[in-house]
Amino acid sequence: MIDLGKSIYEETHRFERISVRQILINPKIRNYPDLFLVCREIRNGKVYEYLIGLELRQLNQILMRFVENTDRIPIAERCCDFLISKKQTGEISLNEAIGKPLEISGFDLVTKVKMFSSEVGDNVNGLYYFQLLDL
Repeated sequence: MIDLGKSIYEETHRFERISVRQILINPKIRNYPDLFLVCREIRNGKVYEYLIGLELRQLNQILMRFVENTDRIPIAERCCDFLISKKQTGEISLNEAIGKPLEISGFDLVTKVKMFSSEVGDNVNGLYYFQLLDL
């Protein structure tokens, strides 16, 4: 797998289509988004994986505008289960929730690549993610 974020680091990037496999919920990590969408994409015959960081309200906007009720309701229920339980972190597998990855298209997500690093000042071993700026 190739980290798409690392290959275009420091650039603004637009998505018109995403394939989401998981939703990672991390509400207690300071200075990082509430949620990460774990995505996979094939470009020019290569498989890329990437994360899109976003806030809960942004996920809600995406679900309400671009996802059918049959997929939206089970995803929203899983998110609510997590938020009500007040766990520190969580993971929603979309294969388990709706039986398939969530394919979303017909929008224009504007993102900026950022780097997450567990070590202060470590600019080499970071995890790159796309911070959602606008939709």
